[in-house]
Amino acid sequence: MLNRRIPFYRQLISFASIGFAALDTESQADVKKFILQQQSGSGGFVDRAGNPDMYYTFFGFFLSEATDLTTTKTGLQTYIKEQQNIVENSLINKCCLAIIEKDNSGRTLQKIVILTAILNHFLSGAGDINRSYQYFMVFMALDAYGLNNCVTRIPARYIFKKQIAQADLPCPVVAAMLVLKSNLGLSVDTEHKLLMSFFDEERGFKAFSGAPATDLLSTAVALVALKLTNADLRMVRPACLKLVEENFESGAFLAGNGDWERDTEYTFYGLTALGLLT
Repeated sequence: MLNRRIPFYRQLISFASIGFAALDTESQADVKKFILQQQSGSGGFVDRAGNPDMYYTFFGFFLSEATDLTTTKTGLQTYIKEQQNIVENSLINKCCLAIIEKDNSGRTLQKIVILTAILNHFLSGAGDINRSYQYFMVFMALDAYGLNNCVTRIPARYIFKKQIAQADLPCPVVAAMLVLKSNLGLSVDTEHKLLMSFFDEERGFKAFSGAPATDLLSTAVALVALKLTNADLRMVRPACLKLVEENFESGAFLAGNGDWERDTEYTFYGLTALGLLT
């Protein structure tokens, strides 16, 4: 169950930290080496094209925290300071920035400005990303600052009370809805049933029921949602663990769906899944 005394993003980091601890010493050294290679001279972590990117920096920050890699912190502070005026058009990037800023800056006024910008952007309805995923990221940002409380949950409960996950939604969005509705004290029977429809008994979770392959993103977020709603992971453990073990390569994790490129995002998903299955 979601522990409201510990910020949700910190719970995610703790899952990845457990996964990192489960690796042997040589593999841990390889993971840290990979993380350092992904941080650019600007302090941000690079995307697959090799360019510093706020979303990938978000996962780089998570990985640094999970592996206790403190040498990335100075660069992160420099990067987020430079990015504060560049993320105006992206709600997701604003949320990522707010969470990184939480632990990497002591500037209270700047944090208030960022949180206000997030709320204004969300309430405006702008953006073409699924509304449930937007709320999930906003929830994670507000929760990081201690704003997941009985007052803020009242309007959120009203918003989500009538929302039911649809069969055409991808696994990560259904998982996000499951976490949100559980946190709000709402029934999650429909979401739990739909989430399990993505499960492949041989390979973990798929992004869509009809997808040709499972992947680490879907598997990790599904495991997080199941864990936080007190589901029994024993049934899904063998298949998910197989997927995780087969996709660790040279200090990083692959997507698991045939994509052979390593990056920070999937490495975080891999460590998170491993932590939940250990």
